[in-house]
Amino acid sequence: MDCNTDHLLTKTSKLLRYSMLTSAILLLSACGTIDQVKERFSGDDKKLETTGTPSDAAPEPVALNPRQQLLVSIQQSLDELGYAPGRTDGIMDSQSEAAIQDFQLDNDMRINGRPSADLLENLERAIRLR
Repeated sequence: MDCNTDHLLTKTSKLLRYSMLTSAILLLSACGTIDQVKERFSGDDKKLETTGTPSDAAPEPVALNPRQQLLVSIQQSLDELGYAPGRTDGIMDSQSEAAIQDFQLDNDMRINGRPSADLLENLERAIRLR
């Protein structure tokens, strides 16, 4: 990557973080408190049956494929290092990509925002060296 591409990726990452922060502020102003935002948007919502009432049945665990398992490990490591990847669910989203890019930038890695075994090794090394 040339210098201009690195600069553009850095700017894009910062813009994405700013956008997420702005969204969080808007949610907070609409919902009241952080606890209310968490309650409203938590992943612990009960499934709705066809009648529209909450189901008492626990959701069935979903088996993760190897790529998702790798991403969960990466998300957990990023979170432990303070990079805020969002949910640790094995789903690649813009928040996970931005956290990966930030870690790659901070650790002089090639910035691509993609999960990989090499990225996980670097994350685990960073955790050990803290």
